[in-house]
Amino acid sequence: MAAVYSGISLKLKSKRTSWEDKLKLAHFAWISHQCILPNKEQVLLDWASQSLVSFYKKKLELKEDIVERLWVYVDNILHSKKLQHLLKNGKTITLQVSLVKVINERIAEFSLSGSQRHVGAVLSCCQGVLSTPALPVIYAARQELLSSGALTGEAPESSGLPPLLPGVEARSWRKIKKAAARFDSVGRYCLEQLHLQKMKRTLVQTGSQSEEALQALRADAAYILGSGRESLARGTAAPWDGQVGTVSADTYPVAHWHLVVSNLTILVPYLGPGDVRYLAGVLLRTLPGNGLRQQLPWLFEEDPVDAAPWETRLAKVGPEGTEPRGEVAQNLLSLVQGGFPVRLEEEPLGRLLGLLEVVSALQLDSLGAPCHTHYFLLLLSAALAAPGGSCSPSLALTFLTTCYRLLGRLQRGKSGRSVLKVMYASELCLLAELPALATDPPAFQAAVSFLALFFSAPELHPEGESVFTAVFQSLRRVLADPAVPPPALQAIEPHLGALLAHLLAAGTTQDFRAMLQCVLRGLDLRNAWSADQPAILSAVTLIKLLLSCPVSEEQASLFWRTSPQILTALTLQNREACQEQPAALAVVEPILDVLAALLRRGEEAIRNPHHVSLAFSILLAVPLDHLKPPEFGRVFPRVHSVLFTILQCHPKVMLKAVPSFLNCFHRLVFSVMHEGRQKDKGGAEDLAGVLACARLVERMYSHIAARAEDFTVFSPFMVAQYVTEVQKVTLYPAVKGHLQEGIYLILDLCIEPDVQFLRASLPPGVRDVFKELHNDYVKYHRAKHEGERRYAV
Repeated sequence: MAAVYSGISLKLKSKRTSWEDKLKLAHFAWISHQCILPNKEQVLLDWASQSLVSFYKKKLELKEDIVERLWVYVDNILHSKKLQHLLKNGKTITLQVSLVKVINERIAEFSLSGSQRHVGAVLSCCQGVLSTPALPVIYAARQELLSSGALTGEAPESSGLPPLLPGVEARSWRKIKKAAARFDSVGRYCLEQLHLQKMKRTLVQTGSQSEEALQALRADAAYILGSGRESLARGTAAPWDGQVGTVSADTYPVAHWHLVVSNLTILVPYLGPGDVRYLAGVLLRTLPGNGLRQQLPWLFEEDPVDAAPWETRLAKVGPEGTEPRGEVAQNLLSLVQGGFPVRLEEEPLGRLLGLLEVVSALQLDSLGAPCHTHYFLLLLSAALAAPGGSCSPSLALTFLTTCYRLLGRLQRGKSGRSVLKVMYASELCLLAELPALATDPPAFQAAVSFLALFFSAPELHPEGESVFTAVFQSLRRVLADPAVPPPALQAIEPHLGALLAHLLAAGTTQDFRAMLQCVLRGLDLRNAWSADQPAILSAVTLIKLLLSCPVSEEQASLFWRTSPQILTALTLQNREACQEQPAALAVVEPILDVLAALLRRGEEAIRNPHHVSLAFSILLAVPLDHLKPPEFGRVFPRVHSVLFTILQCHPKVMLKAVPSFLNCFHRLVFSVMHEGRQKDKGGAEDLAGVLACARLVERMYSHIAARAEDFTVFSPFMVAQYVTEVQKVTLYPAVKGHLQEGIYLILDLCIEPDVQFLRASLPPGVRDVFKELHNDYVKYHRAKHEGERRYAV
């Protein structure tokens, strides 16, 4: 295959290849494990660097969009884990000195002219160079060549300290900082990284002995901490995967805080007392210990005055032995369900009846809410008591009649609703019983119907308590209860969806926002690290249910604004699940289902192509080998569904993401070849499942062929990958038939020079397989289609 991929280098240099296709090929070559171009990483970095240098030297004409994408390509390489891994393992990769000069010239241009063209990508490249151990030496070496140039027309301010950027004088640097900070979160984060690098160089070169060095270190530390202070105060942030390229307004607070806490030993010695107090406060607020927050609430308040409500709340706790009303109602319900233990014989029953007659003379319909509830529970308890053997039937009937008559009078009174507030809207209820009812779909449906009716009567809702929160938390407990088996959960899913729909209809925007935050907490990586799989699955299922519920325009807008955080969190959870041995398919499969459901909403809902491209990261992490046949039969269609959804619903993403798409698709093709090979022993019994997957591959090939304008440039490489893999195995004829019909459609896209290219560059063994494939293609497929065309004419 080395010869095949050498063709990529020729196409990158060819004037006949469009720049759009060159960028796609370059990206494909960088990420593809199949590409074994000699010294590939250096070749690709040199190609992109030289293209940019030629453009800025006026030797090459490029559109602004292409220039921006070249900067982004270089930036992606500099920040890639692949590059870090190669450098760590001792491979030498150098950055062209001419590109370093271009970076410095662009930064000087930003400061002089105020231009902001490509500023984010250029600063990110600069940060990538400075933060990569093997590259800053090359960058710093440019300093002597540039100060003497006419970057700014002014002499740099004299200082014995290392400059933040070699070659850029201090006054211009202040302009750059102002422009970059205004530009976006990436620029702000890169500036923090640059200040951190300056602190490190100051400590290495001068120590902290001189007053000048000390002032510089304090200024840099204060800048880093202050830069993200406003974003942390907002208290909302999205998960971040650690890559500079994914820093956005939503992920910036996490990226900033990660930089701060990762470098506390450098920053803290040079922070002022106010900054240290602020830092300690943020650290306390981010501690996971809820117990500490409850015991010392005033420790977490911004203003000591805010502790007053906590003291008032504690002062209202009743005397020892009294129960919260939720517990009263819960205990009462358990007595009703389990049988009341009190038995009343004739004498005490007669005395109690006399007391009830006295009570009946009172004006029960005008009692206040606390007294009303007290008497209601007393009368209900009396009515539940079983008559003893010495009681005559007439006395027992008179007693019960009196109890229920008085209960009726109470409930017709002005405080009748207070009982319902205790019985159905505290933490009591029925909500606590929902998980137990989950294995009985009819009973669960009845409970949901009751809760729906209760939602429709807000006048019954208790004051000071959120019915929305109580019901939602109960719903979460159902989803997260390991005692509820998956088949039972599947059976009650429509009822859960109906309950959630009522919740959304009755809740406020603030309730919906709290629900989304709860979903994101369920997707927190700490749940994966602590093996809390139910919490993760409940969050994933909630997203699935939300997508099927009718929502208001405001709720929909809020959900889709949160979707980048959801997609990032799903990506990280999937990565953790796939790294387990064996992979946690119980988490992976529902993540793939939800991912497909999110992506089906199309570009109107998910507008940023980067967020859609996260799906490729998820798919590449999903294991397709070493799976049992039933597991393969469940995972494969889900991966295919996500890919198909991207192809159909996100055409703008596909314009630039064809290499990533093909990388994922070829994993599907190769896995079908592996599962569909003829084995020495057995295997035929699993053929039906593999055939279904092979049909999906053929179907995907047909959809790719229908998008010829996007895939034509890649068609010879798709054929090359196919024949390289297929020559390694002997497939069952039925499986081979589906795959071959699919690759014929890709051969339809190949022009004659592509065929000649493949004949000339494929290795000998693979070349024979290609010749046989092409001969069959001409003989059967092309001849058939030409015949059909002639017949149609």
